[in-house]
Amino acid sequence: MAACWSCNQEAGEEPFCASCGKVQPARPRSFFAVLGLPAKFHLDEAALEKNYRDLSRKVHPDKFAKALPRERRFSLEQSTLLNQALKAVRDPVARAEYLLKTNGLPVPSEEAGKAGAGERLPMEFYEEVMEDREALLEAKTSGPDEVQKLASKITARRDAALSTIDRAFTTWEGNGDKSVLEPAATELAKLRYYARFLDEVEGKPHE
Repeated sequence: MAACWSCNQEAGEEPFCASCGKVQPARPRSFFAVLGLPAKFHLDEAALEKNYRDLSRKVHPDKFAKALPRERRFSLEQSTLLNQALKAVRDPVARAEYLLKTNGLPVPSEEAGKAGAGERLPMEFYEEVMEDREALLEAKTSGPDEVQKLASKITARRDAALSTIDRAFTTWEGNGDKSVLEPAATELAKLRYYARFLDEVEGKPHE
């Protein structure tokens, strides 16, 4: 355990020293731990928001405007870490991907010609992607009704993927067996594609 810079007592991983109360430098740890939450997919969203608000008030740089330069720097580090944690945990898809990564299950690439962190998806999926692209070009020439029909089809596949992910994490949370999360990694890769496709249908830019 690291020692507190101010009192030299064991500081732990919390934002403030338990002995003297001074703000500490941000140390790498689970984003769930940063937010004071269990590392689970199915979270208490009200607790998530409350914990974030409470912690944000405590570490916000404005509270340290007249403090030592070191404390101001540490408060900024803690505030930045807290915001990173919220971004990774608040959105269910980002939360699922973070949990998979921290459990050693990288999400495959959803693009046929792009190397991913994990194994590639089945070739049938990439063939399906090509068919969808061709169908979208045809639908755009046929009119908005055909485009909407195609969007509804992709939306249904997206919802099915989300259901598979939810079931996988429910099982994992029940028995702790990481192998049950493998289908979730596959479906998350597909979700990236579905999100881009639906954004394209609606004319939205996709990050």
